[in-house]
Amino acid sequence: MGNISATKVRTNQLAQKIDYLSYDVSVEKEVKLSLTPQPPTPRTMKKMKLIHSRSDQLLTPTHNLFKKSKTNGLSPKIKTNHILPTNSEIQIEQPFETKEAEYTQLLTQNTNSTNLELIFYSSFDGFDPRDFRNKVACHSKMIFLFVTKQQDIFGFYQEDVIPTSSVNSVLNVTSHNFFLVGQKNKWESPSFLFRSPKCMACEDKSFTLHDDRSPLFLSCFSAFWVRKSGDINFNLCFKDYYLAANSSKNPLTGRAFSDHLKCDKVIALKCN
Repeated sequence: MGNISATKVRTNQLAQKIDYLSYDVSVEKEVKLSLTPQPPTPRTMKKMKLIHSRSDQLLTPTHNLFKKSKTNGLSPKIKTNHILPTNSEIQIEQPFETKEAEYTQLLTQNTNSTNLELIFYSSFDGFDPRDFRNKVACHSKMIFLFVTKQQDIFGFYQEDVIPTSSVNSVLNVTSHNFFLVGQKNKWESPSFLFRSPKCMACEDKSFTLHDDRSPLFLSCFSAFWVRKSGDINFNLCFKDYYLAANSSKNPLTGRAFSDHLKCDKVIALKCN
């Protein structure tokens, strides 16, 4: 008996394309049947190599069926063990960029936390001082991070509860357990800076939230302040209040204290 040539067409519901499958079927009495695909068109998917062990059973293709293109630094994939996926698993990345994620992981370890809860993220919530004030109020064990357009990340840890306040008043927040976090050199891990013993003896201030009339968004005690315009300035007397190495560079960024930085993101995290 001669060979029979045929085509089997399988519609892929997710990609809305046609898969052309080629496989061999073994039949008793030494009868061989081969199915040959038609020549692929530019719209067809790449040819898949399949192994056929029985006439009613198809094995898994040797590559992923679909791969989504990258969007905003994310590359979600659909994973499947079937030609026509039914229960697909999509990998979704967290909202942080890689460097921000590294910071959050480090802070989780150094604050003895099991996880960090996202309270405020300006990329989602906007750069609104009123909304920021309302969302961080009544929380304790908070981490505040500031990401600049120059890709610097620095911030501080506040352990005591942040009280509620009116947007028309200045709120001076205090905390006995308080420290700064920054990165002096890009090749080094972020470091933690604590208040000097002289400062701790007379001050337990941590940060200030300013009223609606002020051009300031937030001030970190004797370290830096962020304006509502996004401009960030650092205190030239920084080393008088914090335990930092004797250097002309800013220990939070590795830059000169006079460098003009612009805030790109504000992140508030709660340690649990």
